[in-house]
Amino acid sequence: MKRTKIICTIGPSTETTQKLRHLVKAGMNCARLNFSHGTYEHHSMLIRNIRKAGDKAKEPIAIIQDLQGPRIRLGDLPEDGIAVKRDETVILALEGKKVKSKAGTTVLPTQVALGKMVKPGEVILIKDGLVRMRTKSIKGNSVIATVEEGDVLTSNRGINLPESDLKDVVITKKDKQDLKFGLNQKVDWVALSFVRNEKDVNDLRKLFPNNKEYQPKIIAKVERKEAVNSFDKILEASDAIMIARGDLGIELPAEEIPLLQKKFIEKCLKASKPVIVATQMLESMTINPRPTRAEVSDVANAVIDHTDAVMLSGETSTGKYPIATCQMMRDIIEETEESPYDDVKSKKEKYAEVPKIIAHTAEEVVEADNIKVIVAMSSSGRSARLISSERPEVPIIALTQNEISRRQMSLIWGVAPYYMKRHAKLDDLIKSTVKLVKKEFKIKKGEKILIASGHPTGPHGSLNLLKIHTV
Repeated sequence: MKRTKIICTIGPSTETTQKLRHLVKAGMNCARLNFSHGTYEHHSMLIRNIRKAGDKAKEPIAIIQDLQGPRIRLGDLPEDGIAVKRDETVILALEGKKVKSKAGTTVLPTQVALGKMVKPGEVILIKDGLVRMRTKSIKGNSVIATVEEGDVLTSNRGINLPESDLKDVVITKKDKQDLKFGLNQKVDWVALSFVRNEKDVNDLRKLFPNNKEYQPKIIAKVERKEAVNSFDKILEASDAIMIARGDLGIELPAEEIPLLQKKFIEKCLKASKPVIVATQMLESMTINPRPTRAEVSDVANAVIDHTDAVMLSGETSTGKYPIATCQMMRDIIEETEESPYDDVKSKKEKYAEVPKIIAHTAEEVVEADNIKVIVAMSSSGRSARLISSERPEVPIIALTQNEISRRQMSLIWGVAPYYMKRHAKLDDLIKSTVKLVKKEFKIKKGEKILIASGHPTGPHGSLNLLKIHTV
């Protein structure tokens, strides 16, 4: 059983129930829906098909709604695009507005008024940083810029302003409308784009329903320079972190990203919160049947860093080989997890809270007493997260009475979540648990399992009980 989870972005290449079933079989644990694209009707269809595929495979597939955020983009351009060349002067003008320009000057439409966002001398990056411009002057809503690195630009390309002091809101009007749709569909996780600080996360949580039966969890996407500086507070406010290396690698020097990835994963482990490594993981497989050796190493190193999940984007949403890509990701994970390089332990801390002490003790008991499986009674997923963050060498079974919590736990490293009805007595719970582990994990008579719970049966309390049980 692989322990690192796989997130697949769903799109035209994988939108049918049949393709989704193949993805689940290939190793997908979570399905990401990118709300930068698509209609509500289309997303509704995707959600139905994802849930059908999960039900058919008897796997709890978590649905992640990824909000677009305040993305700055180019407007509509000719189908073949427009080539901009080094040292050329261009005008970036608000789409639909006429601007005076000299004959032969390239005018690029933008969806927002860049003239209100940048200052002379600041850099403008387009097409993931492949096109680089320097602002010469501002004329109303328009920007006159000099091209420093050129390429062909096409419609709706993203624009990054790494040197600008942006005053924009993080949760846009579109995001609020999209979130309302997602809540009605009962998505499991909501990913917030371009987070700057903990206030952005808290503002999103305020928009959630006051409903104990349904509470989605928040993934804060770290892709801005401000988020790097406020990481600790963002981590505290959120339920999970996504290291979105694409935009982050544009905002910061690329050579800083590998070390930041390791640093953020270590912090998430200490906080017992899931962390996702995303962007360009197997990007060449969008058009090629095999990945590059560098991409394989990238995925393996993320696993060795002990990330909870790795994410595929265009590879599985619009790529030519989505199923093969997911299978390749799974093969890399399994090969790496079977190696001794995956066993490197992160630095241990002295824990002050009883639940964390119990989780750490559980991992030590596994090593000392030949435990085959850890069973965590985890209504909300917290106990499962605490145990998972210790990265034990045996499977973790999480039992819950809440189907939404069950799907949400599909993001947590090493956790296999199952639904189990509440038992009034601990003995009855143990009997049902033994029956489950025998069936699902082939545990034999005489072998030991470790049950982690709250007293007396756990789901409504915090983790404070460990019981070694011989089957």
